[in-house]
Amino acid sequence: MSDLNLLKNKKIINLFIGDTPVKNDFIQEQRMPYMKGFQICDFSKKIGLEQNYNEAKLSRWKYMKNTINYVVENNKINCFFKELLEIKRFEELADDYDCIFISSIQEKYWNIVNNLFQ
Repeated sequence: MSDLNLLKNKKIINLFIGDTPVKNDFIQEQRMPYMKGFQICDFSKKIGLEQNYNEAKLSRWKYMKNTINYVVENNKINCFFKELLEIKRFEELADDYDCIFISSIQEKYWNIVNNLFQ
């Protein structure tokens, strides 16, 4: 089993789609940007996998698992993370974190990404 298959774990997928916090302590909770089903389908199209949200009506988790299966099988993991960690995706989070310790979207971005990989 490839180490990349660990990305298919539901706990990992929940981190990627914004369901589970990457950090949760007494000061703040940090999450990846929340991805709706159609957003996951759009995301997967950027990587090369065509998923039609209006036809399939799968769970968000299943759409992301299909995407991960595709990137692992087609050796596109770099493309996956490039799109997943695109800073523009994080701009919507600018007002979500009112923590006095984090002052800019770039700082919020790097905190979330760092915590994701920890």
